[in-house]
Order: sequence, then structure tokens, then C-alpha cells
Amino acid sequence: MQVSSERKEDLRDFAGKCGDELSVLVKRMAFFCRPECCSDISFTMYFAMGELRREGELTMQQLAERSEISPSAMCRAIDALVKRGFVSRHTGEKDRREVHVELTGEGRQYLSSLAEKNIAQLETRLARVPKEQREIVLGALKAINTCLECEC
Repeated sequence: MQVSSERKEDLRDFAGKCGDELSVLVKRMAFFCRPECCSDISFTMYFAMGELRREGELTMQQLAERSEISPSAMCRAIDALVKRGFVSRHTGEKDRREVHVELTGEGRQYLSSLAEKNIAQLETRLARVPKEQREIVLGALKAINTCLECEC
């Protein structure tokens, strides 16, 4: 499909403006959601636990791909979570080369307490969004997440 040069410029301008806004948003959310400020786990550990809460059991490879970090960095994070009793790890039944990871009850409880703190803080900030615009904001966030999904 041929795209006119005017449309390309509009799209480039739009992409630049979106990039600027997303950069600010990512920095603010990284600071806002940092578990280090209120706990003793790293962001990688927090992310892994969140993925396991959403998806259930995952392989180490799946966790590394979803977080877009190296498998060795994910392995170190999972090692620390196993020591804390927040996740359990076992080899795959069909393929013993695979390592499967899942949250423990203690891990779910810990993650829930962090989530409650984050939700309370986010609720305070999002109260500024007028009620009639909340679905629009949520829809925009979903659209952005869909557009930015990794196509690795």
C-alpha cells in the first residue's frame, strides 16, 4: 500500500509525540510501581510474580521472553524468589530440560499486599480523571498496549 508523503509526515509526527508522552509515562509508572520503595524485591521479581499470578505456571523461558530480559537474569530473580518461598520450581514432565515456575500461597499473599498499596496510590491519582472520561482512558491504554506488543 502506497502511503502519501503528507500522511507519512503526519504519522511520523504522531509517532514522535506518542513516543515523548510514553517516555514520560513509563518513567512515572516505573517510579510509581517500584516495589523497592515499599518492599525488598526487585522490579524483575515483581514482574515475574505478576506474570505468574495472571498466567499460572510458566516456564523460565516464557518468563524471560515476557519480561524481555536474559534467561540468566530471570533465573537469578527466580532463585531469590524460591529462597523467599514466593515461587516453586520444578522440571517439566514431558521435557525435563524445561523448568516450570509457579507462585506459592505465600507469594500470592505477598503480591496481593503490594498490589493493594499500588492500587490505593493509583486510585488517589486517577481520581483526577473525570468519570465520563474513564472508559476512554482505559480504552486508550488497552489500544497502546496492543500496538506495542512485542512481535519477537
